[in-house]
Amino acid sequence: MLFSDEINRTSKPRLPFRSRAGETSAGMQAHFTQTLFTSFYQNPISNKKELHPLPEAQLDRFMFNVLLTYPTFQEELTIVKTLPAITRYPQKLINAEQIQYFQQLIRTIPVTDNVLEYAVKLTGKTVLETHW
Repeated sequence: MLFSDEINRTSKPRLPFRSRAGETSAGMQAHFTQTLFTSFYQNPISNKKELHPLPEAQLDRFMFNVLLTYPTFQEELTIVKTLPAITRYPQKLINAEQIQYFQQLIRTIPVTDNVLEYAVKLTGKTVLETHW
């Protein structure tokens, strides 16, 4: 399950998330499980009264800092032209228990140190050193 919210907004909307009680979206109630993936974004431009700049000391709590810019007119036109018409709604392929089972199963697979070192080096190449 994916939960996404603004990080520079008052925390009241995130209270159901924090209590693991669940969330309602589009009239559908979702209950949080251990397979919850959270994604928070910071809205730099907004006139909403509940938005506040996130303190610098809190920015280092996040694993990724992805800066997204709005596409140009031509890029947006290309996006709209290449999007297929939505003719059906997404269907559930796997449930939370199955995800948890596979998460536990993956942890039992032995991985040699050279494979782990390669993975860490590979992911390290995706980080710009200028951010450090």
